[in-house]
Amino acid sequence: MSEVRRIINTLKHTYEKDAWHGPAVKEVLADVKANQVFNRVGNSHSIIELVAHMTVWRNYVTEKLNGNDSFEITDDQNFPTEKNWEK
Repeated sequence: MSEVRRIINTLKHTYEKDAWHGPAVKEVLADVKANQVFNRVGNSHSIIELVAHMTVWRNYVTEKLNGNDSFEITDDQNFPTEKNWEK
């Protein structure tokens, strides 16, 4: 297995299951209720904003590792204003 494929697999496990560090992102978020995802503590980002942000950057890293040198993230994509928790 190539080094790039290993990194991609590590990212996949970090988000989905069997992460080396403990619960994966999706496992941690499994018990979060839809009515909680827009809550903020002070001026912090909401859960849905943070998840959308992590997803955008996971996609960025994956694209770059797959050789897509032209793939970029816009400011709007960096912290998207996602409203659909199921998405």
